[in-house]
Amino acid sequence: MLSEEFIKLKNPVKANIEPGVKLIPSDEYRKMKEMFREYPALAFVRDVSPPETCRTYFITNTRGENAIHPTNLAKMLELSNRYLREAEMHGLTGVIILDGIEYLTIYNGITAVVKFLAILRDMVVVRNGSLLVVVDEAAWEKKYRTIRRILLGE
Repeated sequence: MLSEEFIKLKNPVKANIEPGVKLIPSDEYRKMKEMFREYPALAFVRDVSPPETCRTYFITNTRGENAIHPTNLAKMLELSNRYLREAEMHGLTGVIILDGIEYLTIYNGITAVVKFLAILRDMVVVRNGSLLVVVDEAAWEKKYRTIRRILLGE
């Protein structure tokens, strides 16, 4: 079943983003939102003002439309996998935006979040997509550098 984002695309705009994984500082993400104004990216965010065309899920522990609980990492992986398959079927680079790593870590612990990110990274690489992880590196403790090493191979 094709998602609404891809069915309604008549003249899809190409995102000027390379496939792979990128850690994006918060201030750079705010500037990048304009780039996704007309692109059907998938976003898991804490930010209440994501780009309009993104299929957005708000990471929250409250119920609501398009809300996803921070402990439901499996659902985020399922949605990501489906999205990446559909993007590939339409000849597009699947772009997943993840803003809220710190929040996910509070609810799941660092080990679970690192495993989640490793699986998500593998999905993106296999489907030639792009994963943008919004981070505030200044706030990261040493353990968060593990995420950088796993995602970027540093």
